[in-house]
Amino acid sequence: MSAHSCTPVEFQGADAIRLHREGEGTVIVLRHGGHVVSWQDPSGTERLYLSPISPLDGSAAVRGGVPVIFPQFSTRGPLGRHGFARTMPWQWIDQADRPEDTASMTMALSSSPATL
Repeated sequence: MSAHSCTPVEFQGADAIRLHREGEGTVIVLRHGGHVVSWQDPSGTERLYLSPISPLDGSAAVRGGVPVIFPQFSTRGPLGRHGFARTMPWQWIDQADRPEDTASMTMALSSSPATL
């Protein structure tokens, strides 16, 4: 069994959550938009592309990584491009009762005028 941890961190000036599993790697998710911006394998090699000029402050879309696209793709709906989930703050919900043989974290959106 590998030890795992889920902790708040700062990633290039942005609030994020770091999920690490010993011997398996690390993932970093921004609180703004729930965007995965880093995935490092056990050797520490970065496996996701993230543009070095991409702002992470919510002023523009993050270039690279793995975005959350919800509830629509592109402009195929009445909302802004790719929906509201990628432009809203996500809350980290810590789960102390995770099974030891898994690494996971839960993040959620709160209801707001944008989600109605």
